Amino acid sequence: MACLCKPQDYRNPLTSIELLTQVSRDGSAAFKNRIRLDYIKLLWEKLGTFVRESISARQSIGLPKLGSFKVGISTTAEVQRWRPTFSLLPTPYRSVALAKPTYIVEETAPVAGLDYKRLSVATVLHPAVCKALVAELMQCLGRHILSGRPIKVEFPSVGVLATNGSGSISFVFDSLLLKHVELGNFPFTDKDPPLTKSFSEQVKAKSVGQCKPESGHDILKVLQSSTL
Repeated sequence: MACLCKPQDYRNPLTSIELLTQVSRDGSAAFKNRIRLDYIKLLWEKLGTFVRESISARQSIGLPKLGSFKVGISTTAEVQRWRPTFSLLPTPYRSVALAKPTYIVEETAPVAGLDYKRLSVATVLHPAVCKALVAELMQCLGRHILSGRPIKVEFPSVGVLATNGSGSISFVFDSLLLKHVELGNFPFTDKDPPLTKSFSEQVKAKSVGQCKPESGHDILKVLQSSTL
């Protein structure tokens, strides 16, 4: 299995739609199985749903050929809180500059793999095809990261993997997902919005250090208002 995606434009950040389009056009899995772009978009959406629900349930989850989301208790705050983090695989991304995390978590469970049978049911694609497409998506994204090209790739309902102003890479989690993880016992449902409305502002604010931790009272207030 090979991904033929090659970085082409260093001036603009790599976006989700460009990533999906490249895999649809150049990836061997899409070519061999005649998978159209709309199916790859659906797979990307369902992948985000699976990752979101895993993190919400405080389950660490791995992404093949790229990295992993780990969920644990933050040890850097006065009040210990459940928090998710994202990290790239040490190989081959050892040389990639990562933004300094705002908190450190203790891993509480082994990193689980993706459920390709579930993705298959959600996308009407064979599990083996789902596995091959996900691997090529992550491999293509990884090649852009290693090339030094800026990225701004949205994982639906989870957050954005982006290059900040200093050239370091960090993952900005959706604030609603962070609240679900912190409070626990609040699994996502189909009625929940896929992303908070102010997500783009949230990413911009965090990139310049303007976001501030919210109190437990504020978190409960937001969750209560979201159910009205």
